[in-house]
Amino acid sequence: MIKIDIEKFQQMLIGGAECISKNFEYIDQLNVFPVPDGDTGSNMKVTSEGGATAIKGKKFSDLLELGKVYSRALLMNARGNSGVIFSQIFKGFVSGFAAGATELSIADLVLAFENAKNRAYKALTSPIEGTILTVIRVTSEKINEKKNTFKSIEELFEFALKESNNILLKTPDFLPDLKNAGVVDSGGCGLCKFLEGMNDVLLGKSVDALSNEYSLPKIQKKNIVENFEDNNEGFGYCCEFIMSLGSKVALSQPDKQEFVESTFKKQFLEFGECLVVVVDDNIVKVHVHTLDPYKVLQLGAKYGEFIKVKIENMTLQFLENNPGTVLEEQFKNATKKSNSSSTKTIILDTPKIIATVPTQTLSEIYQKQIKVDHVINYEINGNPSIQEFLNAFRAVKSSKIIVVVDDSNAMLAAKEAADLVKKTISVTLINAKDISLSYVACLAYNPIDSFDNNVNLIKKIVEKSYVKIARGSKEVKFGKVDIHLNDYIGIVNKNVICANKCAIDTMKAAAKQILNTWSLRRRHNLKMIVLFGSDATVKDMRDFEKFLNEEQGIKVSFIETKESIYSYHFVIG
Repeated sequence: MIKIDIEKFQQMLIGGAECISKNFEYIDQLNVFPVPDGDTGSNMKVTSEGGATAIKGKKFSDLLELGKVYSRALLMNARGNSGVIFSQIFKGFVSGFAAGATELSIADLVLAFENAKNRAYKALTSPIEGTILTVIRVTSEKINEKKNTFKSIEELFEFALKESNNILLKTPDFLPDLKNAGVVDSGGCGLCKFLEGMNDVLLGKSVDALSNEYSLPKIQKKNIVENFEDNNEGFGYCCEFIMSLGSKVALSQPDKQEFVESTFKKQFLEFGECLVVVVDDNIVKVHVHTLDPYKVLQLGAKYGEFIKVKIENMTLQFLENNPGTVLEEQFKNATKKSNSSSTKTIILDTPKIIATVPTQTLSEIYQKQIKVDHVINYEINGNPSIQEFLNAFRAVKSSKIIVVVDDSNAMLAAKEAADLVKKTISVTLINAKDISLSYVACLAYNPIDSFDNNVNLIKKIVEKSYVKIARGSKEVKFGKVDIHLNDYIGIVNKNVICANKCAIDTMKAAAKQILNTWSLRRRHNLKMIVLFGSDATVKDMRDFEKFLNEEQGIKVSFIETKESIYSYHFVIG
């Protein structure tokens, strides 16, 4: 065919999203992290599905209307750097669609690929080759070279799919990290899969996972991470927000600054990298990596108010396999709710303690056994939102509150919530860093002691060394530690120190490391607190107890968590 109608193109976009959804786990495997977490495939799945949902089952008067609805939905649902760039590729792709047009010609599609390339590169301040950008650039350039030879749209898409996969296989030549890891660029792979889904629909085929001749080979080499550096290129905080320019959350606020895109980007680059800024009418989407997330929000707030905010601690994702923090609160609603509710709440002077926990099992233990005043259980919905912290503050009805946060990913939401109530409530935030330290700290809390004494005691406790044991999801090298699939990884104070096929060997090695700071003479008074997850075994726990009792001279206490990510957490109580 030499033209496709609006209904066919609409279904092609939906088919592209379907292909990513069926292959997102494979795309996720193209990263180098040793334990499973949401990454490029997951981000592109959410982004593309958001666009597909917005147009599925709907009738559009012309391609211009379809393009506007689709591209806006992609932007509003875009997650991660890859999702934002993907949204801009297709923002460009549909940007040339004319009002009143209901069909696309070969020439229209050639121009669409060219516009997609230009829009994607415009969105980034420092484009990096060897990524999804290279895939769309080379594909567009190859199509442009052959634009006068295509006899049908099927021929054009077959050529585009072939060329996109060819350049994808060459991405390791651009980036040494990809070559060392033996993988291709994950974002580029996602784009190829989207084009594959579009092509399948064009040809009237079903969209299947890894379905055609362009499907990629299995990953064979080890991923290698030679050194860990806590910088803002891959570590620190990944910050994203969508904001409405010029809007306010209170009439008393001064007018917002005039938005100039070039100035806006320059300001953000002073304290962040990997910056992506996308402007769509009065909506701005920002993605940036930074060590100072509060500065990102402060700068953004000068120009408007937030619709969605997401901040993820990439360092903890990399080392601890914690799910990304999602702060999707609408600041306007959160502020209104907190102000209206707090004025009606009776505030008492008796200090109270609040704790976050990852499972319902621990929630019951904290409330019934160690008598924490209020527990925020994030097992179902992920890390607590600002509103959940605000609800907890109101629930305990106290002017002095200690909040023990077991996961550093939740600290920013806790800080934002504490700031909203600071005029009426004194909130002391304690970053316990791990559920084992949180448990010991909350257990030591004494409700009849003074507020200050309890704060000092808890702060001292959470400085202790702690251990996490997790199962590895892929092969990777951390410094001198080789990790294989399904190995038990020993993490001491965020540092990967060992990996073994047997859980007990990993547990012993990690325990020895934290016990090395204690003399043999002092160990007879020590007690190890072990929190065990859903895949822990009775045999391993018995062997570990025997090892601690007989070889190390210390007692042990076991607490069940029913946690799925970590097999064990332990700390000296």
